[in-house]
Amino acid sequence: MRRPYLSGRDDKAERVALEMNGTLTDVADLTVGHYTDAANGTGCTVVLAPQGTVGGVDVRGAAPGTRETDLLRSENTVVGVNAIVLSGGSAYGLAAASGVMQFLEEQGVGHRVGGHIVPIVPSAIIFDLGVGNGMVRPTHAHGYTAARDADALPVQQGNVGAGAGATVGKALGRERAMKGGLGSASLHMGDGVVIAALAVVNAIGGVHDPDSGELLAGPRGEDGEPLESTAIYAAHDYGSRLVEKPPLPLGNTTIGVIATNVRLTKTQANRLATVAHDGLALAIRPTHTLHDGDAMFALATGGVDAPDEFPRLCALAPAVTARAIVAAIAHATDAHGFPQPAGGPPMADRPTLAFIGAGRLACITAPALAALGYPVAAIASRSWESAERAAALVPGAQATTVQGAVDAAHVVFVTTTDGAIAEVAKAAAWREGQFVVHCSGALSLEPLEPARAAQAQVGSWHPFQTFGGSVELAGVTFGIEAEGELLELLERMTREVGGYPLRVPAHARALYHAASVMSCGYLTALLSVAQTLWADAGLPPENAMRAIGHLARSTIANIETMGAPSALTGPTSRGDAGTVRLHLDAIKDAAPDLIPFYREVSLRSVELARIAGRPGAALDWASLFDEYDDGGH
Repeated sequence: MRRPYLSGRDDKAERVALEMNGTLTDVADLTVGHYTDAANGTGCTVVLAPQGTVGGVDVRGAAPGTRETDLLRSENTVVGVNAIVLSGGSAYGLAAASGVMQFLEEQGVGHRVGGHIVPIVPSAIIFDLGVGNGMVRPTHAHGYTAARDADALPVQQGNVGAGAGATVGKALGRERAMKGGLGSASLHMGDGVVIAALAVVNAIGGVHDPDSGELLAGPRGEDGEPLESTAIYAAHDYGSRLVEKPPLPLGNTTIGVIATNVRLTKTQANRLATVAHDGLALAIRPTHTLHDGDAMFALATGGVDAPDEFPRLCALAPAVTARAIVAAIAHATDAHGFPQPAGGPPMADRPTLAFIGAGRLACITAPALAALGYPVAAIASRSWESAERAAALVPGAQATTVQGAVDAAHVVFVTTTDGAIAEVAKAAAWREGQFVVHCSGALSLEPLEPARAAQAQVGSWHPFQTFGGSVELAGVTFGIEAEGELLELLERMTREVGGYPLRVPAHARALYHAASVMSCGYLTALLSVAQTLWADAGLPPENAMRAIGHLARSTIANIETMGAPSALTGPTSRGDAGTVRLHLDAIKDAAPDLIPFYREVSLRSVELARIAGRPGAALDWASLFDEYDDGGH
């Protein structure tokens, strides 16, 4: 009888089996985060590993794009791995690993070299520049975001993270490809031993069910149905069947992670990565071609001491990897003209959309949702020219009237100004079962009451984001108020565009929206005051926002990682009344109307200083400011 390895307790091993979610995070202490840019068809995925995790890698194919893989070779010194980054963007996407390194350094995680910390973050990329906007690639900041957002929840799959721009089945050229994606699978081997895999499938070959041999995705024939890639390559007329140039090196890759909670040596981890490639061969046909850059990383967290399980891990790694590849295809959806593979999510989950209001919000969200496979039928606006301009951004969308938009779609987004929402709701003839969604942050669902009275389901979907300049929906929090099927749809849409759903009940909406205005509009006003003081000092105006903007961005980054009280700096925090007097004297002479403003933000910072236990909290700041309120100095 085999013995349980987890603390010698059968009940703990049983709990492991019961709590399995079927993805990579079933390996205890591994967390996964995504950055998804659905509109541009790219993203990155980060796997964070606990201290003491041993890593390995095996790179196949003739066109890899990797970083820090030599370090993982068995004969080299460093053993521990802190994270793995899988990214789109071709070689440009390797920059995402630098953002993950920054995040880990801030947490004090990494390999110690003298007085320094160097996080060990191997990475690999796929080529997705031919999907969406190839000029937009994952960056340092996007890697940081994905690492910051990593959690132990079930891994999101499909068109997410590094899988956002993945495609498969390119034996006849990219134009005939189908949508690939990111998938994950896991297996409880008994006695608390777990093996799991995550795969980003961007292969030149087609994907087959490894058990039945069924073709799930491949190059599309004239009828749109997938064809078997090996047969295409074997055909004597192969060259004449290409619809574009032959596949290029670096254009295709399957990358991923095989992980276990068993303690392994570095040599064993590398062997586990090697056998994981057999899973690619089981599910992808052909694989490891001259045009692929396939790479599999291995992670062994060491939570379970079970040396005799290594042979079983090697035997099962191919099967689990193959299941992760199939999961990627099963969760992939239409995007950027590449159709979802057979067996993907039913297109009934992609209801037809329309937008009433053709401003910046509609011009950004409509194309993003269309790129995810949601048909956008119509866009309406008070200005016909605005409706036409917005509709031109979305293939298949038509400019129309308000009622035309209502009649054309199952889901209608009202993206007008807040004051026009009730007017639109009263003017339209809604249908029973239709979904009607406004995008106001402050308003409850009351303005949509005419739609509710017609038996439509109503809700709100508010991006906690400014739309004044360049906008990416990835990373944005969406405040949602809805119920039932509409709530499920809005939360799924949010995740698919790379956002974060947040349920905001009616009673909380005003304060929620006030927080958004403080974070955006009033932050703009605050920085404008800083610009005014800069100008009053006689400093070069062309340098103002370079200096002020850089300081503001670093402050926000500190707040994100440390919290506001710990991130607080300045004279009120350290108890420097002399500097505050210098400020007040100068402001009194140059811009006396700003003294009340300076007073209020200073006193708020004193409260933060009190929370952080800073010396400035002990001073009587109110009396100092009273001197200036009375016209002192």
